Amino acid sequence: MSTIQSQSSSATLLWDHQDLIPHQKNLGNEDLVLLLTPAVVPLDQSLANASDPFEPLGKALARTHPWIRHVPYTKERGITGIHVAFIKRARVVIFVLTGFSTEEGLFQLELAEVARVGRFLHDEVVRKLKKIRGVGITQLGSTFPRLLYGLPVGETDLEWFEKLEWNMKESTLGNGRRVLDWLLRFADHPVPDLASAGLTFRPCQLKDYEKVVEMANKESQKRYGFGWYDQYAKTMGNEDPDMVNRRDSVVTRLLLACRQTLSERGMVGMFVDGSTSDENVLQSLGFCKWAEYKEVWRQAVGCVEE
Repeated sequence: MSTIQSQSSSATLLWDHQDLIPHQKNLGNEDLVLLLTPAVVPLDQSLANASDPFEPLGKALARTHPWIRHVPYTKERGITGIHVAFIKRARVVIFVLTGFSTEEGLFQLELAEVARVGRFLHDEVVRKLKKIRGVGITQLGSTFPRLLYGLPVGETDLEWFEKLEWNMKESTLGNGRRVLDWLLRFADHPVPDLASAGLTFRPCQLKDYEKVVEMANKESQKRYGFGWYDQYAKTMGNEDPDMVNRRDSVVTRLLLACRQTLSERGMVGMFVDGSTSDENVLQSLGFCKWAEYKEVWRQAVGCVEE
């Protein structure tokens, strides 16, 4: 989280991980920007010149981009069909929430529930995904690019998703299984001295490209594994002692090979993300927990199949 603050404004940017601000650098001349603000009743309704307190914000945006549409919403009605029509056309939606910071007033999360913007966006995304041919499952999170594997543990309103019929109370695949991101800083942990165990690793070469793509396409169609190919996925669920020992041996030496390659390229650390592997294996190599998620996905009922 960064705290970038403009010298000419009291507004503070808390985070911008996708580098979208200032917004005009990512907009075309014909792109529509929608500003949604709460309708405010003036304290003194007898004033003839009482204006929308968010009007200056709309005018300021209009000075940076030609296509700005300012549409207020009310607490009672929330997002209506009029708002939906604008949202579908907009390239950028700026949604403003206001509320008291005291116990006597509504908090921003309560206002968001009233406006139901999150519910609308959720339903709209699910509806569009179901129309895409070949999409068989919907995941809460992202795969490519891998920003959030699932719902962050401890920072997510699970009840909100459960109301939308997402199952996340089990420890099984896709139903709330615990998944971890790990970080290793090379300077914090020496390289373990392990025998090769008869294993050798090398980076994928250009000549391997077609074989790798063919394998990925074939295996991803056969399993709901989000990139976990058959030969890896079946070892994850096999608790035979010989298989477990072999799996851990391969994982350990593969990670060490990756570490060596990255170190030779001048890197100072490495990530292992979306892992359900034995924590002891990663911790023995010096990895520390970076983030924890619930893995949640479900079949896209009504999707168009090939």
